[in-house]
Amino acid sequence: MACVPSPTDFDVSPTVGFVPESEPLQCLPEYFSPWEEIGRNLPRLVKDPDVLRQRINQLPLLDHNKLSLEDEWKRAHLVLACVSHAYVWCKGDAGVAKIIPKCLAIPWVAAAKHLGIPPVITHCSYMLYNWKCIDPSQPLSMNNMDLAIMITGSSTEKGFVKIPILIELEFGRGLHAVIDGQKSVKNSDRVGLMKALKSIKTTIIKLTAIFLQTNDVVDPDEFYQNLRPYLSGWNGNPTLPDGLLYEGVSKTPLKYSGGSAAQSSVFQVLDAALGVIHADSSSVGNFLERMRYYMPPKHRAFIEAVGQGPSIRHFALTSGNIQLLEEYNQCVENLKDFRSAHLQIVARYVVIPGNREKEKKQFGMAMHGTGGSDIMPFLKQARNETGGALICNNNEKKKKVNSGTYTTG
Repeated sequence: MACVPSPTDFDVSPTVGFVPESEPLQCLPEYFSPWEEIGRNLPRLVKDPDVLRQRINQLPLLDHNKLSLEDEWKRAHLVLACVSHAYVWCKGDAGVAKIIPKCLAIPWVAAAKHLGIPPVITHCSYMLYNWKCIDPSQPLSMNNMDLAIMITGSSTEKGFVKIPILIELEFGRGLHAVIDGQKSVKNSDRVGLMKALKSIKTTIIKLTAIFLQTNDVVDPDEFYQNLRPYLSGWNGNPTLPDGLLYEGVSKTPLKYSGGSAAQSSVFQVLDAALGVIHADSSSVGNFLERMRYYMPPKHRAFIEAVGQGPSIRHFALTSGNIQLLEEYNQCVENLKDFRSAHLQIVARYVVIPGNREKEKKQFGMAMHGTGGSDIMPFLKQARNETGGALICNNNEKKKKVNSGTYTTG
């Protein structure tokens, strides 16, 4: 029988999931103050791109080997990622920088290598490592959390980062149900699995509700025009078709995708737990597999471990218990609903604003995610593949046969 993974073996908290259990480091040691000074002033500096680039080009090449604690490496990646993306994109498509100066490139690549993630803005650095608690005596919430580093400084940027963190935290609270569910399968415990599936269903419903709060805290035009460009990467981006040159690191340009919701481990774990298959041969499967490279190594290993664990779907399929099968199907339906909500958000925040930019060069990225995916077809296919995990029980099959809608082909 397959093993049930223990979250703590993969640096996954049993209470907050993939979010760090303690507040991320808010400032690097004094030696790295040149990075911190620019990082903390990015919202002001991006308004004067010439000054921003001049300040960055004058930075000394600091010795990244003076970073010691793991939190220091995470903070370094966050600061260098935000500063580097500001450097590249502060003048828009027309003035995009094709080379990252070595004062950023060398330590950034070193920090990325240490953490096992690429030197580009990622979900884990920009979201998971980018928060601070306002009142430590109270739990993290929309109003009890602030960002450690911002690029634009807008309320839209705050909302855009806080929503994924809240989703991650809610998933952390419900993570036990995934583990309990697999344990129940291992023990052939139908009652235990039923309880776990109800909890997974509740968690997914809550995740969708939190995600839809984006409509309340993120302004579509502000996001599309002012924030989204800074989150773009240099893989599949027509503005940087050859990638970006990291001075002092590589003699040829490197290609990395920008920040993407697909880099969150949450929904890949839910897919793995529920047996939702995104075939490697499909564009969705290929993209999601590639996005795992942008996650911390132990987090992507946890996804794999859940996927190799006891199969909840197979147990529901073979149990002969209609209630269990229906509860499983409800979880899949709710996961499909989340992906429908994702489509709605993308339509409002990317497609509609993008359609207004058809005559501009930046329309080349309008229908692509910052991670480089062809965004609407990708999300629709992901939703359809999620629905493909639904199990038809015998009664449903009979109804479809009698109505002439069921085929075996």
